[in-house]
Amino acid sequence: MTEVRFVAAFPDLDDFSVWLCTATDAERNRLGDHLPLLAEVRRALLEVGFTEEEVAGLQTTAEAQETVDRDYEGSWFYAMR
Repeated sequence: MTEVRFVAAFPDLDDFSVWLCTATDAERNRLGDHLPLLAEVRRALLEVGFTEEEVAGLQTTAEAQETVDRDYEGSWFYAMR
């Protein structure tokens, strides 16, 4: 992974998503399609002080810079909307 990004749709809700960013589509694909590394991300967040309640709605997704460059004009903002 090259980067980890956090996304929350609504500031008054605790639910958020963690985007696992890779350089290539192949790296992204190795992480899996459905909630990649969810257990590991949840465990890491709990270890740094998040509560079970705060991570209850956690979701993960993986995306590649290669896809962002090709499909979203190189903009992570466009990709994550």
